[in-house]
Amino acid sequence: FPTTIPNASSVIGMSRWGQYLIYVTNDRKLWALHPLGGVTALSSATATTQLDGGLRPVFASTRTRVIITGGGKPQKWEGSGLSARLGGSPPAATHVTTIAQRVILNAADPSGIIYWSELGDSGAETWNTGLNFREAETKQDPVIGIYENSNEIVCLGTETIQMLAPDPSVVFSNARTMEIGCGPALSYVGLDEKFLLLDNRDRIMVSEGRSFESVSSPAVGQTLDDMQSTSDAWGFRYSVGNFDFGVFQFPTDGRTLALETGSAQWCEYRSVNSSGQQGIFAATSSYYWAEQNATVVGLSTGQIAKLDAAATTDLGSPVTATLTTSFESHGTTLSKKNIAIRLRFKRGISATTTTNVEYSYRDDLGDWGDPFLFTMNDPTDVQPVVAIRSTGVYRQRQHRIRYDGGVFAFSGLEEDYTVLNS
Repeated sequence: FPTTIPNASSVIGMSRWGQYLIYVTNDRKLWALHPLGGVTALSSATATTQLDGGLRPVFASTRTRVIITGGGKPQKWEGSGLSARLGGSPPAATHVTTIAQRVILNAADPSGIIYWSELGDSGAETWNTGLNFREAETKQDPVIGIYENSNEIVCLGTETIQMLAPDPSVVFSNARTMEIGCGPALSYVGLDEKFLLLDNRDRIMVSEGRSFESVSSPAVGQTLDDMQSTSDAWGFRYSVGNFDFGVFQFPTDGRTLALETGSAQWCEYRSVNSSGQQGIFAATSSYYWAEQNATVVGLSTGQIAKLDAAATTDLGSPVTATLTTSFESHGTTLSKKNIAIRLRFKRGISATTTTNVEYSYRDDLGDWGDPFLFTMNDPTDVQPVVAIRSTGVYRQRQHRIRYDGGVFAFSGLEEDYTVLNS
């Protein structure tokens, strides 16, 4: 949604303000999506109605305006007309947040300085940059991003992360300094009272602002180390049902890694193009809309879509699941003769959609064999079983299952085998 796309430029950032979903496209124009699906242009050909700078947008809201930064002068929209530059001559900034009735900006330079407005809605456009500032001074590293977490400012430096707390005597005082640096500032993912980010050593860290712990090793540690570049990584939160994901996009390497925070398990999201080739997850931006219990994503087409765990298609194409096991030796290095493989499925919804299944295997780090292909299309069979017989002799074997359509859930793999004497 919406069904009519007003601008074919990629959606690079979005946030909620009041009843609107505010979003920015790659051409630096601002838009407001209405609750009923209509879209209002907040920018014209005039430069001052467009987002200044060349970075991805960051949003913050007050009672009467939404404020957006992107590496230049902050932009505002107050609910009618076109957007405009934020008043009061604030500095150019990469990030913006609000805390203690003030708007906070970090300087778009290597200084490590953050600035704050005067109090209240009217004070949001009053900036005394000669007095209302402080430096994250633990080390002389620049502040590359700021966020709000549990009524504290998270100041992301390249070598340290400082937590600043409201203080009646000095406005903001140092609450804690952590000896880790942030990698790309947009990899920050807020998780209620905790947050995730990619640090300067290419580790995914979780923190509550007082301590930190790596959650990427050993599961995806080597994957991150092997990436060509992580400098353009960005993250978002995806909550659905009992699951809560921190998702990290790596555009240069075309990978999307997702951590289910409750179980600490990792998976990978991919999109499939019209030719059936798997590639990077199609989202170019995202926003977790807590009030609507929905995660919306922007796409390169200028479209906005909703992530829906109950969907059986992805923008019209069948959802495809790929599951790969570890190597199975059944507790012995002796050769095993396969008698049969049984793949069990369970129908998830009442539908007649055909589901295509591919099963393949490989032995001892060899190549994957040609897949066995099956089709499940009996609407009365709610727990179908796919059987493959006599797949040869092996010492250790890895299995891979792919299926599409989103109708069935994979429930298990069983194998009948005989252990040989050699």
